[in-house]
Amino acid sequence: MDKDTLDFFDKFIQIRFGDNLSQERLKKEYFAKKLQSNTLYKYISFDGNDTLNEQKIFAIKNNLLWFAAHHILRDNDPSEFQINADVTEIARRTNWTEHKIIDFLRTIRELYDLCCLSNRLHDYMWINYANNYSGCCCVFEIENAEMLMPVLYCDKEKTDFTKEIIDFFNNP
Repeated sequence: MDKDTLDFFDKFIQIRFGDNLSQERLKKEYFAKKLQSNTLYKYISFDGNDTLNEQKIFAIKNNLLWFAAHHILRDNDPSEFQINADVTEIARRTNWTEHKIIDFLRTIRELYDLCCLSNRLHDYMWINYANNYSGCCCVFEIENAEMLMPVLYCDKEKTDFTKEIIDFFNNP
């Protein structure tokens, strides 16, 4: 697991909700360490789906990025946006009902669409995300790192978020 990213999220969840300046400062500091030449990469595959290939080419020609809803990403990763937590324990230790907690977690999943970028050129990315070097890689110069959020890869089936959710509800 990436220690820098883990440290980022440990600090990020301690920032009071709505303190955008502190969040932006933390992101800027994190990405200053992570980005080489202030650049991110988007690997793109082309396959037998002509309609999808045409949409990708159109986006590239028109300087557009596409974002995917979390449920679409589940084709690649069935655990995408999986949040394991003991809802009964959260309700017991906060002033929230189980129903409100479940609705909140569902809302969090539905709120964001994702566009995944990499901070480096890497053979693994070419092989897995650009059809074994038959796709392409777009290079993006980052002007505003505050709009980005790092990704922390973890085994979501083995990760229990109960404590973090309780902390969030008790320290809004």
